[in-house]
Amino acid sequence: NIAERAFSGCSYLSTATIGKHIRNIGAYAFENCGNIRVVNFPSDSFCEVIGVGAFSGCTKLQKVTIPDSVKVIRGGAFSGCSELFDVTIGSGVAQIGDATVSHYIDEWGDDATMDFDPAFGNCANLRDFKVSKDNAIYEAIDGCIYYRSTPNTAKTLAVYPSGRGDLHFYGGVTVTAIGEGACSYCNKLKKLTIPQSVKDIGIEAFAHCEGVTNVYILANSVTNISFGAFAWNMNTMD
Repeated sequence: NIAERAFSGCSYLSTATIGKHIRNIGAYAFENCGNIRVVNFPSDSFCEVIGVGAFSGCTKLQKVTIPDSVKVIRGGAFSGCSELFDVTIGSGVAQIGDATVSHYIDEWGDDATMDFDPAFGNCANLRDFKVSKDNAIYEAIDGCIYYRSTPNTAKTLAVYPSGRGDLHFYGGVTVTAIGEGACSYCNKLKKLTIPQSVKDIGIEAFAHCEGVTNVYILANSVTNISFGAFAWNMNTMD
């Protein structure tokens, strides 16, 4: 185990080599290690969990390959890694990011809502993902991560690369749903046109996209906009 904040703020640390028998990388373990350029996992790694914010703020990290042993990449694990451009998701990953339920009574009488914290938010150079072909939960098509269980004619987006400046889907897929938090903290998005194929926009799907100034939803398209779908976009005008 690497404990919570074990190496947080070690500003001269340039390489993190994770030992084979490490099973858990704790919350914020390497947070704000601004000179880390490389994170190495052995091919036979036992690591199962990359904790909340574990490598957040590692602004010089450029490449990471998540080993097949990892099951969970928690919220904010690589947030704010501004030079990160090469990410490969291993075959065992079953969860990317965190959904949390907050209980309260709102003005409509609802007593619960959900917040979503993405794992790769605000990574300004991250334009494409790669996912192992053996992963049972996720697949990458044209650099976007989708839920593998959804057919190409009705895909649900799981994670959008936060370094892209526009919203587009290629690779022969028809996207009908934007999953919870899928495009949150995509700060390079500006004028946002929702493709006409999209019918459902999930919880906090585009939350915290601070660059968004305009949102266009085409006629006869979206039928559901979930809680917080466009929340905290401080520059949105239309």
